[in-house]
Amino acid sequence: MNYAQLFQLEISLRALFSSKPLRWVVQRPVDIFLCLVDHYEPQVGRPTQDLARARVEDWVQRYPAIAGKHRDAEGLPPRHSFFYPVDEYDEWEFAQISQLCRDGWGELEIHLHHWDDTSDGLREKLRRAKKLWNEQGMLCRWPDGRDAFGFIHGNWALDNSRCTENPNP
Repeated sequence: MNYAQLFQLEISLRALFSSKPLRWVVQRPVDIFLCLVDHYEPQVGRPTQDLARARVEDWVQRYPAIAGKHRDAEGLPPRHSFFYPVDEYDEWEFAQISQLCRDGWGELEIHLHHWDDTSDGLREKLRRAKKLWNEQGMLCRWPDGRDAFGFIHGNWALDNSRCTENPNP
């Protein structure tokens, strides 16, 4: 049983054996972190550049208006995690989303579509992504100065480990 399953079991047992409603079971403050991540792909479906840019502009204009209506316990609005595909990197798109994040509306993380990749190929692609993110001031750092970033694979298969045909020839 992993940690998440043990936590769920603990909550269930507390609720089951408590004579009080569940909201009274916990005797200390509780922090709840909700993480929603997005494979942020303005170029999904191989649209025209105009359509891809219109998708970005829509986010840049509408997200602050929508998210700005909500606040957490510290008075902060929700922050969106944009996992932007480095293999579809567009300087203009990246700059727009970077500015949205700098304005406090999110963070920009790394997404990569790759097929039949090798561990060496993946390392090189991540190095390139870290360089691009760093050039735009979007790469976070651990307190000791090391790079810190989130990463999501897309269509991944390292060392030819996937048994199906490439859906994006």
